Amino acid sequence: MGAAIALPKFGPQLMLEISPLNTSLLVHAGLAFYIVGLITRDDLWLRIYILVGSGCYIVYYFLISSGPLWDAIAATSVIAAVNIVMIFRLLWERSLFGLSPKYVVSMEDFPSLNPGQVRALIRLAVQKEAAEDLHLTIKNEVPKHLFYLLSGETVLSVEEGEYALEARKFVGEISFLRDQPASADVISRKGSIYLSWDRASLKKALNKSPRLSNSLIAHFNAEMAEKLARAVPEASSLRNR
Repeated sequence: MGAAIALPKFGPQLMLEISPLNTSLLVHAGLAFYIVGLITRDDLWLRIYILVGSGCYIVYYFLISSGPLWDAIAATSVIAAVNIVMIFRLLWERSLFGLSPKYVVSMEDFPSLNPGQVRALIRLAVQKEAAEDLHLTIKNEVPKHLFYLLSGETVLSVEEGEYALEARKFVGEISFLRDQPASADVISRKGSIYLSWDRASLKKALNKSPRLSNSLIAHFNAEMAEKLARAVPEASSLRNR
């Protein structure tokens, strides 16, 4: 009988023979990516590092000398798939795509929010135009809506007199945050354009999204500080008239 013919090897054994890669390094690399991801504060990079780490483990489970660990490969692949979905979601949240000119606001109006949060916030709003002079808030009454001024003339009425409010600012945010009556009358003149949020619906949405809630509260705080800095000299000017 002739000499036996050696058949070529296929599968993991062949890959181990032709590759100089020490499979144990994949375990260490995967662990390193996991650790870096877990100490990274940026959610996007956290997901990317975890995804790369999962890839290292999947390759290791396939190349291991005892044969592919299909259960481990399947489980790690599910983790990787979830991370891929979350990466695309985070990229969408940070993308300006669709934000302009569809929406009536820009990122400059909401520096504390990311584009996805701005889109979510605006979807809850209704744009309106004052057909006549309209009280947005009434002193000592709890407003049913939160407002954001887009254009036109709006004034704050206090005992000392009236002074104009800037466009691209919220109205009623203190009452909204503290669940208390408005501290002054705010009157939007005829033709003014503003956004309106139903108070109860917005609170419900914010309760479901802590990140949006925290970002919006940060914006309120910055805006209130700016308003206070401007209101003090204006109130003094009104008293001196």
